[in-house]
Amino acid sequence: MYPIDGQYQVTLTTTTNHNCVNSITQTVTSFPVPVADFTYQSQCLYDEVPFNSGVSSINNPGTIANYNWNFGDGQTSNLANPNNLYAVHGIYDVTLTLTSGNNCVNAITYPISLYPVPQAAFTFSNECLYDALPFSSATSTVSAPDNITTFEWNFGNGQTSLQVNPSHLYTADGNYTVQLITTTNNNCKDTVTHVVTAYPIPQPNYTYVPTCLYSPTPFTSTSTINAPDNIVNYVWNYGDGSALDQGALPTPNHSFPAAGMYTVQLITTSNHNCVNSITLPVEVYYVPIANFSASTVCENVPPTVFTNNSIIGGGTIAVYSWDFNDGTMSNLQSPTHIYEGAGTYDVNLHVTSNNGCVHDVTVPVIVHPKPTAAFTSNITESCSPACIELQNLSESNATAILNYQWSFGNGTTSNEANHNRCFINPSNTDDITVNAQLIVTNNFGCKDTMFVADYISVYHNPVAAFYPTPPLTHMYDTEIGFVNQSIGADAYFWSMGDGTSLIDFEPTHNYLDTGTYVVVLDVTTIHGCTDQTQTEVVIEPIISIYVPNAFTPDGNGKNDDFFFKGYGIVAENFEFAIFNRWGDLIYFTQNFTPWNGTHNGEPSQQDVYAYKLKCQDVFGNMHVKVGHVTLIR
Repeated sequence: MYPIDGQYQVTLTTTTNHNCVNSITQTVTSFPVPVADFTYQSQCLYDEVPFNSGVSSINNPGTIANYNWNFGDGQTSNLANPNNLYAVHGIYDVTLTLTSGNNCVNAITYPISLYPVPQAAFTFSNECLYDALPFSSATSTVSAPDNITTFEWNFGNGQTSLQVNPSHLYTADGNYTVQLITTTNNNCKDTVTHVVTAYPIPQPNYTYVPTCLYSPTPFTSTSTINAPDNIVNYVWNYGDGSALDQGALPTPNHSFPAAGMYTVQLITTSNHNCVNSITLPVEVYYVPIANFSASTVCENVPPTVFTNNSIIGGGTIAVYSWDFNDGTMSNLQSPTHIYEGAGTYDVNLHVTSNNGCVHDVTVPVIVHPKPTAAFTSNITESCSPACIELQNLSESNATAILNYQWSFGNGTTSNEANHNRCFINPSNTDDITVNAQLIVTNNFGCKDTMFVADYISVYHNPVAAFYPTPPLTHMYDTEIGFVNQSIGADAYFWSMGDGTSLIDFEPTHNYLDTGTYVVVLDVTTIHGCTDQTQTEVVIEPIISIYVPNAFTPDGNGKNDDFFFKGYGIVAENFEFAIFNRWGDLIYFTQNFTPWNGTHNGEPSQQDVYAYKLKCQDVFGNMHVKVGHVTLIR
């Protein structure tokens, strides 16, 4: 016996008595034996048990050729993965025998359990819709040793329960299929269903016709109940202390002892003795009482306000009819009315209730006369400040005017009869207007208003401003530009300080001489409002000194003298000296006298001479120049 399947080389060696030897070798095969095994799942009775031999195996190249199942209940199968349905719960020994293609056999046995199935059952009773239906599962059973562990109720309306003996309240009447699923400790289940009924309950309701006191009130039941049930009894409780009306009449009449509100109850009963009731308010009408009050007003504002004070003990007042005693009417509950003139008016109010009961009342209403506000002024426009004299022209139309109130839309007020005021325009670019209003009040407290929008025009004052560019210059650059910075002006007048006048916005001007000039700018608006400003322009002289480096004193009238040329030099503190090459002073003057090329009356020889010039300018500054000049003969 080989321990492992496979192919083996077997050699047979034979030896004779004379020690002669021979041998033969052949291949011997040891076929694999299948390994039997299977899986299963214990089931509840009446459920097929699935068996799976997939865990069995055999080594290559062997194959499993046959499956033989013995399920322990007398039933067999040759399938690889069969199912078996047992008829009785209990424990069964199941054997699987495997045969390979080489006829090698192996078998294995396992015990399996078949659990008992419960018998689901329940009892119930039908009830009216508003009562919970009781359910009992006490009649459900299961064989020992198992027991029922779970009760699953489905009440047929989407609601469920896990109670053993539940109660359920339905929200709508009708028939419902109730299901109970019982489950054992081994998860075996059974289901039972029954149809239960929630009986419909009556839906009581009624209508009535409201009446005045002492007239019988008719009632009509409009109660309903879902088919197939019907209402078999009506009981009326009128809520006024009278005995119950227990007849089966759905349309009784009843006389109430007094006007007011009553709560009347209707109790209805169905053929399954389901009861329901409704209580509604019932009204017995009162007769209305007409009454009102009215404001005492002035003839212009506000309108007369009528406040309705009519009352009724119950119900509503449906119609209000007003006669204002001036040919006009109204149907509003609390109207307002504008009278065309002052006076006393007898106003009548006629009221009608919603059941046709009526009443009326007449009340005198007073409208006081109003004053008439009026005013005028001496002027209505001016440059700022605009000083205005306002004159009151108001009339009383009653005993007297007691109060004057002026306002101008800018927070300023006055209580004088005639008012003088100056209005200032703070802007330099925009004109403003001022509203004028006068409110007068007479001895009745009646007022009148005169309001004039934009009554006073306060024109803006311009601001004159400019600067010259440059403000300081010299005699060789006398063109001055002027940058106009004025605000709010429409016309410009320039006085240039040298007798010249210009009207350009930003002029330029050439001054003909040195000096300090006061330039004045006058600006004017289209309304004649003005402003003025001025500033100085300075044209300074330029100090210049030129000394030539040669001269020819030959008497031809050209370049015969040696002297300086200058501008802005004064005679004060003047000195002019000539020196020969040895430093000897040969000419000196403190006057504006040139050197003619002589010394002591004799012509000086041609040579180079030194000079020193000391002078003072118009600004008081001293200048010293030294140098050389060539005398040419």
